[in-house]
Amino acid sequence: MEPRQLGLGALSVLDDDLLVFILRKLPLSCFISLATVSKFFFMLSSLDELWEFLIWQQPPALRPKWQANWEQRKKNVESDGKGGPFIPLPEFFSDKLYYSWYYFNMDLSAFTGSESIPRVPKLSYSEFFSEYAVPNKPVIITEMTKDWACFTEWTKERMADKYLRQLAGVKKERHLFLKFSGYYTDMHHLPKAGKKVGDSIFRNSEGVLVPTDPNAYKVPDFFSEDYFSVLGDSRPIYRWLLIGGKGSGSCFHQDPNFTAAWNTSISGSKKFVLFPGDVVPPGVAKIGDDHFEAPTTVLTWFHEHYHNLVPGTFLEAIVKPGEMIYVPSGWWHTVLNMEETIAVRQNFVDHVNLPSVISYLAFHKPELHKQFVEALKEKMPSVYQNYLDNLEASKSDWDKMLEEDGDDDDDGFFL
Repeated sequence: MEPRQLGLGALSVLDDDLLVFILRKLPLSCFISLATVSKFFFMLSSLDELWEFLIWQQPPALRPKWQANWEQRKKNVESDGKGGPFIPLPEFFSDKLYYSWYYFNMDLSAFTGSESIPRVPKLSYSEFFSEYAVPNKPVIITEMTKDWACFTEWTKERMADKYLRQLAGVKKERHLFLKFSGYYTDMHHLPKAGKKVGDSIFRNSEGVLVPTDPNAYKVPDFFSEDYFSVLGDSRPIYRWLLIGGKGSGSCFHQDPNFTAAWNTSISGSKKFVLFPGDVVPPGVAKIGDDHFEAPTTVLTWFHEHYHNLVPGTFLEAIVKPGEMIYVPSGWWHTVLNMEETIAVRQNFVDHVNLPSVISYLAFHKPELHKQFVEALKEKMPSVYQNYLDNLEASKSDWDKMLEEDGDDDDDGFFL
C-alpha cells in the first residue's frame, strides 16, 4: 500500500487543497483528534493557514496572545519560537505544504523589476487631467504628502489606542481585506505570519462611521471630485487603511464600480504591476463581463507569471513611503508588499470616469445605478447635465441615425 494511502485512508484520493478545505469545516475537537491519527494527518493539520482560520473564528476577547505560530497560539502554549519537534517523513510529498514554506521564504528582490510608471514631484489641477486622467494613464506623485499628519500619527502603537479598539472588523469582501483582529499587537508578527490583514478606520463592522482626525491626510485638489458623495451614508465604501506584512498584497483586480483610485504608502514599499483594462493579465481568467478568476495569493502570481511578462505590455513600479500612485478607472493591477506596510487608499468618481461608472452600474448594479443617477440629478444637476451633453456629443452619426430610426412608426429595416 502506498504511504499516502496508508496514512490518509480513503481520503488519499483527494488532493491537498481539497483536504485542507475539508479540515477547515471540522469542529476544533475533531480537528485535533484527526491530527493524532497518522503522521500524514499531523503534517496537514500543522499548516499555519488552518490554525489561522481557527483563530479568526473566535471573538477578539477570546483570542490568546501571539505565540511562535498560529498552532501554538491556538493551544496557548508558551514557545521559544523554535517550533515543534522534527518528525522525519521522507515518503510524504505535498505541493500544498511545500509552497506554503516556499512563499514564506521567497526572496522578493527578484520582483524589483524596472520603473515604467511616470514619476513627477507635483501636479497642478490642469496638468493632472490633461496628461493623466483624460488619457487614462497611471502616474506616481512623489512630493505631495510631506505635510500629512498620518506619517507620525498612523504608527502601530498610536493606532492601537486611538482607532483599532473601536472596531470589530469588517466583513470580508472580494478584492479587499481579511477581518482585522481588533488588537494591533499582532501586527508586530506580520513578517512571520506572512499574511495580509486590513481594516477601514472609517467604518466599523456595522457600517457606522468611526471618528478620525480629519487632518490626518489631505486629498489633493485634482482628486477632490467625489460624485458618489451624493449617496450619503449609502455610498459604496471608498477609503481604507491598508496594513500588510512582507509578501502580502492584493491579487489582480479592477477597482470596484469602475472607479479610479489613489494609493499612498505611509510606511514600507509596495510593488505595483498594471495592465490596461482591455488587456487581461496572464494568469487571470475572465468569465463573462463582471467575473474573473485569479491566483489565490499575490505571491503565487508573481512566482508563476511575473518573469514571463512581455515588455511593453504592462507598467510597473515600486511605490515608496510618501509617494502616491494614481490608478485610472478600469486598469488591472496587483500589489505586492515588499516589506511591512501601512498605506491609505481612496476610490473616487470624477467628471472623467463618470461615464464609465454610470455605464458599469447600469449593466451590473441596476439598483445602485438608479440611486446614483437620481441623487446626481437632484444634488449635482449641473454635473449630470454636463454628463448628458458630453454623452450626446460623443455619439457617432451611426448612433444618432439608429436613434432616429427607432422613433419611426415603420417597423421595417433596410440593408
